Amino acid sequence: MVEVITAIAVLSIVSLGTVSSILSTARVDESLRERMTALRAASSRMEAILAFDYATDIGNLVTHLQQPAESSFAIDALAPPKITDLNAAVQALVPLGQAPTCGHVEVISADAYEVQLSVSVSWTSRGGKPCNLNLPMTVSKMDWK
Repeated sequence: MVEVITAIAVLSIVSLGTVSSILSTARVDESLRERMTALRAASSRMEAILAFDYATDIGNLVTHLQQPAESSFAIDALAPPKITDLNAAVQALVPLGQAPTCGHVEVISADAYEVQLSVSVSWTSRGGKPCNLNLPMTVSKMDWK
């Protein structure tokens, strides 16, 4: 009888460790899945920027990216970031029927030959933790003569 109780106790301890390990792995998997979704969305936006035809004037690209419809983008698979600051809350107000955005393109600097950008994605994880991804990018003008 003592052997059976001891065996049950040992199995219980091992089972608890196994369950804890499985739950921890599931949380890491979900986090990596969210990050991969953010990375795919940011890379897709970067590809669209590279494909933009700025008609030999790189300033057209800057003007294009400064339009609100082009500087922000929604990612349906990610929860938008939680806003804790009142000023940020006022700035984040979106028109009715429009989804809150998770992604943003910011022009950091621009001159006649190159534009430095930042493509960033912010979201709230399923666990409620704020997450960010920021990818810098440089677009240079190429003269083919």
